[in-house]
Amino acid sequence: MRMALIVAPLILALSGGALAQGSTYTVDDVVSHFKRKNLGAPRSLCIGTPTECNMQREAQQAPISPFNMQVQFEFGSATLTFEAQRRLDVFAEAATGELRAERFDIDGHTDSVGPANANQRLSEARAQSVVNYLVRRGVDPRRLRSTGYGESSPKHPDGTNGANRRVEASLADN
Repeated sequence: MRMALIVAPLILALSGGALAQGSTYTVDDVVSHFKRKNLGAPRSLCIGTPTECNMQREAQQAPISPFNMQVQFEFGSATLTFEAQRRLDVFAEAATGELRAERFDIDGHTDSVGPANANQRLSEARAQSVVNYLVRRGVDPRRLRSTGYGESSPKHPDGTNGANRRVEASLADN
């Protein structure tokens, strides 16, 4: 028991805090993230200042943010960990179920550790690895598009922060 108490924080520290985002997600989490509807303009008057009314209208039309798939890979590779595969199983279930009409962009990102060109290739390989796994789980490959961004779109200002190492899914524009 004491060993587990020592190992768990060590794993969390080595993962760059990636597990702190949430231990996992459910099919309902995935569906609710992507199924937020823009129901159009309100059918009532906005009671407030023009600025408040514009902010309300903009919030209704805001694009859906990318979904952090919370997947980890073997160090320096595009090999999915066992836990990453379990999480992608959940995503695949949502994508082949209630989200079966949606198309997704799968975007890979890295931190800034190492050469930029190597990080670019690694982000591309990791995004493609996620797409390949989802296809093996029944998602139509025509509904998935992978792109690697390397270290060009960090989530955290410290380029070496673990939050920058991620794969995200977004609804495809077309």
